Amino acid sequence: MKKKITFEEGMQELEALVHGLEAGELSLEDSFKAYERAVALKNSLSALLDEVVPLLSTEEWAEVCLSKSIPFGPVLRLDDAMDDEYVQGGHLLDVAEHPSEGPIRMIGVPMQFSATPPSIRRHAPLPGADTEEVLAELAAAKDSELTKDSELAGAIA
Repeated sequence: MKKKITFEEGMQELEALVHGLEAGELSLEDSFKAYERAVALKNSLSALLDEVVPLLSTEEWAEVCLSKSIPFGPVLRLDDAMDDEYVQGGHLLDVAEHPSEGPIRMIGVPMQFSATPPSIRRHAPLPGADTEEVLAELAAAKDSELTKDSELAGAIA
């Protein structure tokens, strides 16, 4: 009967396998065996996590992670993210005023610079708003290519 390994033992073995694969010193056959074992370990570790994660709430996991100095951040639904202190403080999601649609949520600018504070300077265009401009640019580019082609044809003839 195969001994069930702990999560910590599995992670240690997985790290050793990855290190061995990255070192590039294994034969091709041993590399395949190490890779297969790594995949099996990953699946076992995922199954262990699937068993354990539902046992605690997000808040309880946050306490566990903080007590062990494990970097942690909850996965939030978009509606919850708007109220999250970290998201608001980092301007990861901002509300901008659209001229015809009213207030809309937009991805903010997460970097902050003291001399040049970032801001949302323009709204996303409405569908079709830039069509004429884009088509004009494409036509100009095509005309430019045609001119070059005809100049080349004249030079070759």
